[in-house]
Amino acid sequence: MLPKTDPAFSYLIAGDDGVPRSPDAHRSHQIARVAADLPVEYRRALLHKTAKLDLGAGKKREEGWITLDSAEVVEPDILCDLEGGFIPLEDETCQEIRTWHTLEHIHNLMGVLNECWRVLTLGGSLEIRVPVWPSADVFIDPTHVRFFTLGTFKYFAKRDEKYEEYGRAYGYKPWEIIDGPHRWSDGDFAEGAVRMRPVKE
Repeated sequence: MLPKTDPAFSYLIAGDDGVPRSPDAHRSHQIARVAADLPVEYRRALLHKTAKLDLGAGKKREEGWITLDSAEVVEPDILCDLEGGFIPLEDETCQEIRTWHTLEHIHNLMGVLNECWRVLTLGGSLEIRVPVWPSADVFIDPTHVRFFTLGTFKYFAKRDEKYEEYGRAYGYKPWEIIDGPHRWSDGDFAEGAVRMRPVKE
């Protein structure tokens, strides 16, 4: 085995089993480990590219949805910190992804959205729900690291001038907005919601 300290092989990553791998091989190893630990019905859905993924699910559970969260205490199907910008699933294996009140807690927004783009099938959809300005909830929660307005989603939509001028240059993958954005309010709380599909043609 090559020594991990050899500078000629500094690109190698030591896996949990101590075996050095290239970044791509390391990712493939992680994906295989995650898939092996999932219930058989979820593995079957991934194989048939019909999986449904709930990012930042917390304690929320709904039949048929694979849960992903960084908190071990909520016992998600996939324990994963999204800040790493990597969802440990194969390309184009999910038909639906939803993330409700998670993205406002994420520093690496582009990494997460681009990973959603990668794992969604052509024609698949991503549903986002976040608190939006001028809701007081946007600012009150000390774990919120970013703020959204309904206009934020324009930066991800391929047909919008905000994407053409800024989003593309920032590195966001292109999306098509298929529903919304909508805004609901209840007293001081306001929520924004949008459904998008990846543009892969």
